[in-house]
Amino acid sequence: MKHRQLVRELFLQPLAAQRHRIVGIGASLLILSASQALLLLLVKGFIKALFQSQGISQFTLVELLPEKSAAWFPQLKDITIATESLTVVVPTSILLAGLTKALASYLYQLNQQGLALYLAKNYRERLFSALLGLPFVEICKRPAGAWMSLIMNDVMLLQSRFTDILTSLVRDSVAVGGCFVILSIVHWPSALVLGVLSPLIAFGMGRTGKRIAKFAEIYQRELARIAASLLDFRSRFDFIRSQQGEAVETASFRTVSRAYYHMIRRSIMVRSAFAPVLEFFGFSVFASAVYAIGHGYLGKFTPDLMLQFFVALGLLLRPLREIGEQLARYHETRGALASSVNVFEAMIANAQHEQETDPATDNKKRPLSANIKLKAIKAGMDGKCRFEASGLELTSGRSVAIIGPSGSGKSTLLKTLSGLAHPISWDADCRWSDFASQVSMVSQDPFLFDDTLKENLIYGLEPEEIPSDPAIWEALATVNIEAEVKSWPDGLTTRLRAIGSNISGGQLQRLVIARAILRRRPLWLLDEATAAVDPRSERDITVRLIEASRRDHRVLLAVTHRLTWLGAFDQVWFVEGGHVTMVGSHDELLRQQRYRDYVTASGGLD
Repeated sequence: MKHRQLVRELFLQPLAAQRHRIVGIGASLLILSASQALLLLLVKGFIKALFQSQGISQFTLVELLPEKSAAWFPQLKDITIATESLTVVVPTSILLAGLTKALASYLYQLNQQGLALYLAKNYRERLFSALLGLPFVEICKRPAGAWMSLIMNDVMLLQSRFTDILTSLVRDSVAVGGCFVILSIVHWPSALVLGVLSPLIAFGMGRTGKRIAKFAEIYQRELARIAASLLDFRSRFDFIRSQQGEAVETASFRTVSRAYYHMIRRSIMVRSAFAPVLEFFGFSVFASAVYAIGHGYLGKFTPDLMLQFFVALGLLLRPLREIGEQLARYHETRGALASSVNVFEAMIANAQHEQETDPATDNKKRPLSANIKLKAIKAGMDGKCRFEASGLELTSGRSVAIIGPSGSGKSTLLKTLSGLAHPISWDADCRWSDFASQVSMVSQDPFLFDDTLKENLIYGLEPEEIPSDPAIWEALATVNIEAEVKSWPDGLTTRLRAIGSNISGGQLQRLVIARAILRRRPLWLLDEATAAVDPRSERDITVRLIEASRRDHRVLLAVTHRLTWLGAFDQVWFVEGGHVTMVGSHDELLRQQRYRDYVTASGGLD
């Protein structure tokens, strides 16, 4: 059922939206088939005109067509053509048939390429949406280059192969079918022999195609490894240069590149056999036909009948070769797209899992109450519990600092609360999806994309949510960067390069905090959001954020390792071993020896 659903959504529905192109393709194929059939039928007239016209002043139309046409269209017996006219009528008819065939081919190419382009566009957009629907842990399992390869290379391959398949497989299949029809009219025993042999060769192609699909799936993965290697090289170029690691990187890339090369070679060895086998099959039939005709096994052949038969057989050879090549490419494409199909299946499975664990009767977002009770939650990655807590409470206008040893589960908690990771279990007085949709989070890895500062700050906001410039300056003032931005020549329209490479780490962190403030969500989550800011600025920013959360009735949850100003927070959660072991104000928790020892060892007490 899942596979059928994917086929329907990814291919059948887009095809239905392009009905006009499908009609154009169908009409072109009919005209192509008819023009090719006409060319075959005109062969007999050509033979009559050149070799059998001596002493004959005229021919009936029936005499120029296959013998069976007399029974089907008896009125053709009354239509005659002068012998001297045949040398003009037949070439003119051949020319018109060829012109019709050329125009039909043009219309076919125009429609099939437009259809292939539309399908690829739709597939790419749906694939990107599916990526956004994957769990955070699934995204982290692959490097960025692998996802880039999936979106770019796989979809480009789909578009190219779909064009090839429509161009050759569909069109040539129609041509082969037309030849079989004419051949059965001209001489049905030979058409019957070809019809019996065709399923045998198709069976062999199907078995070989499965091997090609497997090869394609593997070498697409190798191509993704190459893309990942290049992106990784960009992100750590300074490290490579400082450690003189050029030789190591060259050897590593050579290994990946050669693995891809050898996989392609193995695939070519299998795929290349398709077309020659089919072509050899055609020549075998041709040789067998010559032998059978020579010994009278296929009945009596007149010269014009024999020429028609061989012309039809010749027209079959090229399409058969192309069909073999495109069948190989079809299996190759199916294997190459296996990875992207897995993404769609994972997205569907994730949506079903979320519905099961976070059921709702509708898709409406419900507002959160002023006091949220987290009765019992479990969080982790890949189903492994790394954090659990019970009896926690969040109140509007109050700030909470989350502290504890590294690896104790603090970031896991924030990823779950922000919607990045699905909870293993969730028992609260609101749905997890409602909670996560109301969160504005700043992670440990702040990011600014290649656009203006203002576009970065209002990223993801609906048109009605976009703040005014004064509100943006107010948010920048909250994080103590207003004066610096005003000193920039272009102010809010300053162009920021990707990853914020033209600003400092401290500026980057303050800007992404300002972006979180501008989202106006009732829940602010900060995961080591001020780690790159100097201590004095960090204290100032923290105090301002706490004041802003109180003023605007927001909940502020902040994971931090700077413990000298914990007293500014309304509450502290101490996390250890994947559990919240202590909850209270900083002054209250200082009475607990374990808490006091940890804060003292971390430099939080003089």
